[in-house]
Amino acid sequence: MFLRFPFLSSVLIFFIFYFSTLLGTLYGFDIQKSNFLLYMVVILGFNIFNFSKKNIIVLVLVGMISFISSLFFDNNKYIFYLFWVFMLFLLYFIDKKNDDLMGRYIILVALFFNLSFITNTSIRDVQYDFPSCYNYIEYIVENNFMFWNENPLISRPSYSSYHPILHFFIAGIWLKFGVVISSSVDASNEAMQILFLSDLFLFYAISSKILKNLNINGLNYIVLLVFLVSINIFLSVLFSIFILYFSLSLYTS
Repeated sequence: MFLRFPFLSSVLIFFIFYFSTLLGTLYGFDIQKSNFLLYMVVILGFNIFNFSKKNIIVLVLVGMISFISSLFFDNNKYIFYLFWVFMLFLLYFIDKKNDDLMGRYIILVALFFNLSFITNTSIRDVQYDFPSCYNYIEYIVENNFMFWNENPLISRPSYSSYHPILHFFIAGIWLKFGVVISSSVDASNEAMQILFLSDLFLFYAISSKILKNLNINGLNYIVLLVFLVSINIFLSVLFSIFILYFSLSLYTS
């Protein structure tokens, strides 16, 4: 299901980590550590790599040791190292010749890096390039989603440039929803950023499908997918345009 149904997987990822981040922030948990545990639970619980029961038991033990070890570190940067320990054990049990499994592995590593970035930085830090991008969402919510009622370039001089409205409109909905159910703007702000994580997953998953439809396999597939999940989001969009262009060219010819 993980790559076979990317839109459904994206929705599940969003809901799981949206509510875990919202509740974790609201009740004062260390959301970096709790999401680290939840991420491993999702990988093994959904059995994304179709492991045998014996392999799952080994990975559960490794995951438990990794999580318990994280509790002894105040600096959450070490969580990413502990995640790598878990993922290296996981890689040992994967069939490295199976492109689909390796694609899942690459995407999961990239997703956790972005999840860590979201939950390990302060609410008004870098995720929405505050105060430029975040103010778009704030402005949409404050105008009850009728964003045409106000000229943001005049009323909010911190805006740096125009941003496409759809992502920020959807983010505004989840910001408002989070505030309604939690009565906490800070907790809702933190959880809202998980929307970006589900967007990234869709980009990674669809990129993987495009590569496979182009009959790119083996090492070439792995290298290109690693490149796609590693580069800047704007370069990712540009690269996707090129893939679409050449795909259409091949199809029409």
